Amino acid sequence: DAVGQVPRAVMTALQARFKAAVRAVEARPAMLRQAALRRDGVVARQKLALCQQCENMLLARDPIRSAMLGVTNATASVDALQTQWSAMPSLAGEAGTALTIRFETAMTALACDDSTHARVLEERQPERDAILLRLEVAAGIDTPAAFVRERLAMQVANLRSTFKHGIPIAPETGLAELAKLLAIPAFADPAAHLRMDRVFEALAMPSPA
Repeated sequence: DAVGQVPRAVMTALQARFKAAVRAVEARPAMLRQAALRRDGVVARQKLALCQQCENMLLARDPIRSAMLGVTNATASVDALQTQWSAMPSLAGEAGTALTIRFETAMTALACDDSTHARVLEERQPERDAILLRLEVAAGIDTPAAFVRERLAMQVANLRSTFKHGIPIAPETGLAELAKLLAIPAFADPAAHLRMDRVFEALAMPSPA
């Protein structure tokens, strides 16, 4: 405004260009955050897959448990797994810490042939499924038929909470719950893998290329 007048013939075009530039600057921080989230999502999924590979190798050492769970095992040496992990980019925040602890715990169990940790991988599946359900509700994505009753109960509880406090339920980003999900060492069958994939996609965390 302080520059002065310009010919009317070009004023409209200049104003449009200036407003477009302002909008682009205002949108830039959100675009950068989204890009960072997507990068972190790819790394998180790569690290999760390696954790699950370690856990499957441990479960495969127990023929009865592995047959019952339907474990498909991709064998690798402990040194090779460690090399793969070390080559991956670092991941900051709660998700990075959770996955590091999970990987190191699985690697220690592999080295010690720890059957106790193998049992944990089976016993913590319901806990993992409960967090998956919360993320599905938060993201507004479908839940498998086997969990529809639990989803309905959760939605009713949320509705009661809304009436009790007199405020709408705030939208959840799901990132805190996602960190909890990544932290849980639990065997994932194909159905659980599919549910996790859909949750990752809903949180703008694409699968690795």
